Amino acid sequence: FSTTMTHRSISPEESSISTNQKLLNNAIETTLPPESELFGGNATNVEEIQPDTKNIIFELMKQVRIGMDLTKVMIPVDFLEPQSLLERITVYARMIYLLVEDETMRPCPQDDVQFAELSSNEATGGDASKEEDIRKLRELNVQRMIRVVRWYLSGWHIRPPGVKKPYNPILGEFHRCRFDMSPSSNSSQSEGCATSETQSSSTRNSSNTPPSFLFLAEQVSHHPPISAFYAETLNGDIIAEGWYYPKSKFLGNSAASEIQGELRLRFPRLNQTYVISWPTVYARGIIFGRLVMEIGGECTITCPQNGVSADISFKNKPFIGGEYNCVSGKVYCDKKKVATFKGRWDSNITLMRVPVDKKSHGGPRKKGKGKPKSPPEILMNCATFAPLKKTIPREEFLMDNESIKVWPELSKAVKERNLKEAQDAKYNVEEAQREKLREREKLGKAWQPKYFSKEDGFWTFIGKDSAEFLVMTEKENMDEKMM
Repeated sequence: FSTTMTHRSISPEESSISTNQKLLNNAIETTLPPESELFGGNATNVEEIQPDTKNIIFELMKQVRIGMDLTKVMIPVDFLEPQSLLERITVYARMIYLLVEDETMRPCPQDDVQFAELSSNEATGGDASKEEDIRKLRELNVQRMIRVVRWYLSGWHIRPPGVKKPYNPILGEFHRCRFDMSPSSNSSQSEGCATSETQSSSTRNSSNTPPSFLFLAEQVSHHPPISAFYAETLNGDIIAEGWYYPKSKFLGNSAASEIQGELRLRFPRLNQTYVISWPTVYARGIIFGRLVMEIGGECTITCPQNGVSADISFKNKPFIGGEYNCVSGKVYCDKKKVATFKGRWDSNITLMRVPVDKKSHGGPRKKGKGKPKSPPEILMNCATFAPLKKTIPREEFLMDNESIKVWPELSKAVKERNLKEAQDAKYNVEEAQREKLREREKLGKAWQPKYFSKEDGFWTFIGKDSAEFLVMTEKENMDEKMM
């Protein structure tokens, strides 16, 4: 992904969240999903339980015990979201434009500085110019971490109302889709690091080449249920990959989905990888009280290449008082706190920067009188977000084990709230899987994922040259499909 570029230095002021807000309203032609899909509109994370569903829940309570794995427990139709977990994971891809259209995430002169060699006072040798390079590099990397935090938090509000659970994908099921953005305006590019006129159009977006994001996920394991996914921009500037294992447990009056796995957000031209962990999702009030969906727990974002990290804390509502959907966090540079943020992940989050002492090469200012306070900045405002429209391959390119082909009957029954048809549809899919298992056992063949391979504990994508992935590189091969 190496390219020849002409650089212009970016100041912290130019890269601030507030001045970058206009990128959200740029020429990105997107379609907002129905308001019922978004928290912050008329939707809510509180579920009204139907009388017949209550009876089913009480029957289920007789079958479970504290700490029990809920993977094999039948979930009432009222709590099913009409899509597979592989489709649900794409919510993060729908907000990728926050990074694609951000000049801060593009290479700049500061990236030429060898951070490892200039990260101490001894390495600078008293050279004022090198000290300034260190300061600029740290400021730039802090800005990038803040952008990554914003992107990571931006997807949680995209979900249906109430307490809903997507289907557990069957073994070998896969989902693929594409997200297209309109060309960014010339003004947005000129404010960032300009590109060389001789640079190949295939390696950089131009006004004639809209950025596109390709996504593919596969169910690589059934016991335990593990989903692996990979997504990249067509020009290779951004890659998101990882694996997702929702380990469900019964906790008494609530159920928890402790999400294991990790997300890696890579910027090859920056030589930076952001490693991100997942929180825990709770369904509260299963037996008594209000039935509500919550996100809780601690998450981390680390970038080993630049020494910047972030801690994110999803807050559970206290038993008395407090609010739902609260989140807070801190950003660190070389283990020194440089910013804090707090708010609600379904509406607004504000950011406060710790005053910087230039003499400490970008570290926080020492305590003392006269310490200036930084004004709060808008880190995230869900009202300004426009999740990208999703397209899937046209009918002639679809395969039988794609999510949209596996679950149509169940999705129809769930939308109609028809318990009998939902049970039949689910049984038919599972019985077909059991038959395939019997056939493999008869032939002595072990099942192997097609698009991913497990290497050193991480599921690595090996399907980039597959026909299923390559077909998405051409827009005319795709059909519009809303989440």
